[in-house]
Amino acid sequence: MAEEEFEEYLEDLMSELSIAADKKKLIVFRPLEANIDPLSRVVRKKLGDHVVFKLVSKYNAEPIYQKRDIVRSLAWMLSLDRSEKLIEAAMRLELDEAFSYLIGQRATLLSKLKDDEDWIYVKEWATETEEHRLLKLLVYKTLKQNGFTDDEIKVEEVCVRDQEGKPIEHANVPDVRAEGAKGKIWVEVETLRGCKDPRDLVVQEKYQRKVEHVLGHDEFWLVIPSFEIMMHYRTIRTLIRDLFHLFKRKVLVALWRPDLVNRRILKVMEARSEA
Repeated sequence: MAEEEFEEYLEDLMSELSIAADKKKLIVFRPLEANIDPLSRVVRKKLGDHVVFKLVSKYNAEPIYQKRDIVRSLAWMLSLDRSEKLIEAAMRLELDEAFSYLIGQRATLLSKLKDDEDWIYVKEWATETEEHRLLKLLVYKTLKQNGFTDDEIKVEEVCVRDQEGKPIEHANVPDVRAEGAKGKIWVEVETLRGCKDPRDLVVQEKYQRKVEHVLGHDEFWLVIPSFEIMMHYRTIRTLIRDLFHLFKRKVLVALWRPDLVNRRILKVMEARSEA
């Protein structure tokens, strides 16, 4: 198909499905030719920076491998990629059915999290979403797996105290904080819902006010849902670097994502001093 024909086809498809040009989109490429540059050019021309992710199957790859690549990518977005059992079950379905199946499995795992033994330790902050609280639970469990005890992990508690040991109420409150023989870790959960550019976090007063308190820690963890990491993958790496510099290059800054299957979080990347 010529570029002009594809561009016309794309316009008709967007109109038929009421797809706005300024909305984020997941684009799946299943090329019939080795060179996909013409296709990419047309998509970029029409949609600009609003295309956020591409699943590119190898030219002439067997259909089963194309499908497996797509299913694994969908599982990654839904934080289910650590279960080969779920992926194999999805592989036995048509792609649209596989997506629905994985979404259903995600919903089931999320609902079961509230029955977790550590749920009682995860305090609810005013106006926070259920997703935010569930992510805090995964953080809590990961810290315990890393050797911290229940007494060493604090959720939504003021960590800055005056000379008499009393909490300073106006001080920043981390979503989760751990302090013990394993070190001192400050954790923030950001769902990024409605966020156009994650890099804006660095200039927000909320994060500027954290600097003094975070500097007393060994690590700063930022936890973001897998789907949002995918949506903002071009700027996430810059965000982690900017946070590292915000904390004066003295604190390890790490990005984490959920693993709903094993009830934990997984490290995606980090920035640390070379010294």
